[in-house]
Amino acid sequence: MDIGRLVNVYNDVTGVAIYQGDVSDASLYRSHYDIVLAFSVWVYIMYVIEKVAAITDGVLLFETHKLENNLNVYTELIGKYFPYHHVMGYSEWGASLDTREKRAILLFAHSQDAIDSALTTPQATKAKA
Repeated sequence: MDIGRLVNVYNDVTGVAIYQGDVSDASLYRSHYDIVLAFSVWVYIMYVIEKVAAITDGVLLFETHKLENNLNVYTELIGKYFPYHHVMGYSEWGASLDTREKRAILLFAHSQDAIDSALTTPQATKAKA
């Protein structure tokens, strides 16, 4: 968390919330967010995914656990609350583990517009002199 906050300060980024807590605790999900990150935590948020969906105004960036020909399980279960998804790519299961094993990185949203917006690179703005 400290590193995340330092990166925000270094880059002069505001409006980013970084929290630490038990992601399986439904009472934590009160504020709304444009982007929610969930990396390899399905076993913890599967019971509160409805709450996660309710507080996600934009997209959920989600990393699966090791895929075992079961990507559809994630898209079907999470798709009940986020009907749109996009496969961003794949990451390794672990550097010290079998490198043929993969995890998927998925973008979930309530609308295709939210997916498209998240995938669009913002135009750079010129600094004022």
